[in-house]
Amino acid sequence: MGQIFYSCAYDIWDDAKKYFEWDITYCVKYENFLVNHTQKLAIDMADYFNHSRAVDQSGEDCAIDLIPVLTETGGGSAMAFFDGITEETTEQLAGEWCGDLLQIVDKLPDGYTLINCCFAEFQSKLDYCYDNFGFNGDGFLLKNNNGDLFKAVMLNLCGKRGPVSRFKVKEIKDSIKFIPEA
Repeated sequence: MGQIFYSCAYDIWDDAKKYFEWDITYCVKYENFLVNHTQKLAIDMADYFNHSRAVDQSGEDCAIDLIPVLTETGGGSAMAFFDGITEETTEQLAGEWCGDLLQIVDKLPDGYTLINCCFAEFQSKLDYCYDNFGFNGDGFLLKNNNGDLFKAVMLNLCGKRGPVSRFKVKEIKDSIKFIPEA
């Protein structure tokens, strides 16, 4: 009988990039609606991406994939949110769609309720907001072009929100420091 060897050196990333034609697409399309047929709920995926958008370590725009968080069974989102979340994050939705029938459709079906969904850890979002919106005259980080302040919260070990903080921007030579203020 032959032996089976599993190599930790095998990296599926190269295969995935070919499968999704990553050199052409670069990103999952965040458009249309993710619908939950079981609960008759829907999420506008473009709206989700705009609210959840952040910057990854390489400086690329990104967002936490909403389907794994919505359908999780083991509380994995707690790790993504460990360092804190934006004020808009809807962390209470984590795992709420587990086992439900989901589909991505072009048009919101009749009788379905459109819900707000945002999953954004705050550190990557800080960088995104600084790069795209800057700060106001008082030195506070902005979250959009409307002049609204970026705000974030920490979660305790039980997942309960702490106090909301806004962030003062301090530019020091070649770096930026974000100072939370209640």
